[in-house]
Amino acid sequence: MAEEAAIVTATSDSSLLLGRAGCPVWLNPERFLISDFNADACVADLRRYVPLATLQNELSNYLATLKTKLVEVINEDYADYVGLSGRLANVEGSVVRMRKPLLELRDKLHAVQEAVRSELNSLNQGLRKRKEVATQRAQLELILEVSHVAAKVDKLLEELAASDKTTSTATAAPTSGVAAAMDINGSGSGPSDAELLAQCRLLERVAAEVSRLAFLANKGKDLAFVRSLEPRITAHRAALRGRLSTALALALTPAPAADGNSASPSPGPRSTTAALHALHAAADLGEAATAEAVVRSVVVAPLVERQVGEHKMQGHTSVPVGGAGSGSTSGNALSALLSGILVAIRAQLGPLLDASLAPGSALRSIDLLSNAVLDEVQGALAAAMPGVFSPGVPPAFHANYLATLAWLRQLEGMCATRGSVERLRASAAYASLMRRWNTSVYFSLLYQEIAGELEDALSSDKLEPAAGTSGSGAGLFATLAPPQLAPTAALLRCLRRAVSSDVVLPLLTDRFLRLALQLAQRYATWVSAATTARREAAAAAAAGAVAGGGTAPVAGAVTPPTAQGAGSGGAGSPGSGGGAGPSGSAAWAPTLPADELFAVVSDTLVAREALLGPVTAAFLELLPPTSTPSHPAANDTDAALNGDGGAVAESAVDAATTAVRGALAEAAAAVQASGHGLAAVVTEEVVERCAAAVRQLKGITATYRVTSKAPPTRASHYVFGVLMPLRQLLDAEPVKRLNPALRQELVTLPVAESVCARYAALAEELLVSVRKTESSLKRLKKAKGGPGGEEEPAAGLSDSDKITLQLHLDVEELVVQLRQLMMPPDTAPEALLPSLRRLKEVVAPAPRDAAISGAAGGGGGLL
Repeated sequence: MAEEAAIVTATSDSSLLLGRAGCPVWLNPERFLISDFNADACVADLRRYVPLATLQNELSNYLATLKTKLVEVINEDYADYVGLSGRLANVEGSVVRMRKPLLELRDKLHAVQEAVRSELNSLNQGLRKRKEVATQRAQLELILEVSHVAAKVDKLLEELAASDKTTSTATAAPTSGVAAAMDINGSGSGPSDAELLAQCRLLERVAAEVSRLAFLANKGKDLAFVRSLEPRITAHRAALRGRLSTALALALTPAPAADGNSASPSPGPRSTTAALHALHAAADLGEAATAEAVVRSVVVAPLVERQVGEHKMQGHTSVPVGGAGSGSTSGNALSALLSGILVAIRAQLGPLLDASLAPGSALRSIDLLSNAVLDEVQGALAAAMPGVFSPGVPPAFHANYLATLAWLRQLEGMCATRGSVERLRASAAYASLMRRWNTSVYFSLLYQEIAGELEDALSSDKLEPAAGTSGSGAGLFATLAPPQLAPTAALLRCLRRAVSSDVVLPLLTDRFLRLALQLAQRYATWVSAATTARREAAAAAAAGAVAGGGTAPVAGAVTPPTAQGAGSGGAGSPGSGGGAGPSGSAAWAPTLPADELFAVVSDTLVAREALLGPVTAAFLELLPPTSTPSHPAANDTDAALNGDGGAVAESAVDAATTAVRGALAEAAAAVQASGHGLAAVVTEEVVERCAAAVRQLKGITATYRVTSKAPPTRASHYVFGVLMPLRQLLDAEPVKRLNPALRQELVTLPVAESVCARYAALAEELLVSVRKTESSLKRLKKAKGGPGGEEEPAAGLSDSDKITLQLHLDVEELVVQLRQLMMPPDTAPEALLPSLRRLKEVVAPAPRDAAISGAAGGGGGLL
């Protein structure tokens, strides 16, 4: 719109300067007035219509015209311009009269500006002085407050020292809290509970004042007076730290039992209230590490040492003997030990832990759960029971690992906020405990066991049947058909171990999934190797037969079940060289009967169903119900703490589920494809045997040309043997175990399709040859002046028509036999076999031939 408006304006302006009559059609002066006019673009556009010389001339003429118009426009108002000075009289006087009031106004404004500036300067100076005074006053108040707080701290410390002198403690100011705790249970007489409570309250008050003093000192660290107090503050903190450790140790030390037996301490600390005051004092003073160390040394360490000692006295060893039951026993023992430790700790430190873990607690800076409890427990286990963390016995390692995770979940259950859980998981003690579990070595040992078992089963040069007590169909795979072969039974056993909850650790779920996929792929490779060996052996036999001028034998012909067992197929030894035949894991493939090879095909279907069904379901159960946390010790606390992350967690779980299903489905498809490939090799062998019978149709030509027989009325004898190899294969026991629909898909339809295709090719070749020969004979007779190849009245048909009719009857009999083999019975084979429809088209007789054949009473079966 803006461009159109500019063009309109330019048009109106140009019409005033120059009309379009003076310019050529291709030159539009209006485009010169457009705001974004580009001379280069204009010249490049116009040179497409006229030469540059013509364009230059026209532009020069237009320029001259514009100059002329400009002169005319100037001359139109020249008289007014010349008379302008005459009409402007007394201009200078008017200027003087207008300037005088303006100058007066400027002088007044300058005076006002100077007055305002002077007032502003005085105000700023006053504000600066006031600010300096305020700063000095604040510093003076800070110094007074620091001095007052320091004097108050000195007074409180004097009161604390005076209270120490009045007590009957053995030492006035001990520096070791552990020594004081041991002394209170010894011969020395410590302070009473009331004195201890008063002392801890006083310590909390002093700690608050020292913390306040440290805050004020940090605030006034640039003042000389405050800097002079730093050594004094440091001394106060050191003195208070020692007294605090002593008081906290005395408060946490269990009081003697009521019966006077020191061997049975009371279930709780001496004074929980005094201990809480001491912890608050430590938090105010910033001595969280000191308080955690005292709690750990006074309460947790003796408790854990006593529990571990009792555990060892009960006969539990740190290194269990291998065995299926040893892992469960070791896990139960460790679980009982950890549970006992946690129960004892809650009895001793329950109120203190609850106070430190409460939301918004003043003790949130003290992490007793991580730095006192967890750190001591993991250190004690590593020192007293190192075998707990050893992966040398995988069942025991698995049970101990799960027991530890369950104990960690109990610790996380004591946390009241998500921040507490995250702090526990991020602690150094948590990380140290989890580093002690060498899960990589655990997985490597199991990988060698599981993969080694399958590899041993697949590396045999003989194909052994599955043992009745193999156990592969129990438990996880109870709903599947039992495997027929030992390698498949080994695969199912390995898969069951790879997905068992007694083997898989939460942290290693992805590795065990990869192991299951590798097992399935190794099995598929084994079947594919057998397929390749079978095909290469057949090709070598065919090549040798052709070179020797004989008939190529068909490898692995179908034999009766008693001729050769499934375990007697090994024809070569592993590692045999020379290229004479396959060796190793595929040595059994070339010599095994074709029907028994379908036991392998049947087992691939069992393996596929196992991967898609029980294995997939087992891995989905192993996935966490929510998003995976930072460590596998995740618990139900996450569900309550996820908040807005619930949707993200669900999407992550859905993505993981989809990935697991997809990976296992690909592995199952690979196993199924390998089985179908082996079935295809077997069907190719059956097709070759069927094709050998089909080639007998070449004898039909000699039959009718030599004997001049009557038109045929029934099928040839060779037709009844065409599908005999297929019938024998379908009657074999391994093939009968297949699902009827699958049996038709893998065996019946491929063989029938290939046989019909070869039948159609041979029949078409035969009929083309016969018709060419008959046409040549007719032309030869006609050239000799004969009757022109007329047939005898009794026959009514030529030899080619009889041969065509005979082939038609043979194909009809073949269709009858195929209909008997189809599932469901009496299914029209033409609908499923395109080559059969082609075969019927090739051998279809003319209507006249069919009528003559029906009228003829003689003839019989051929061949």
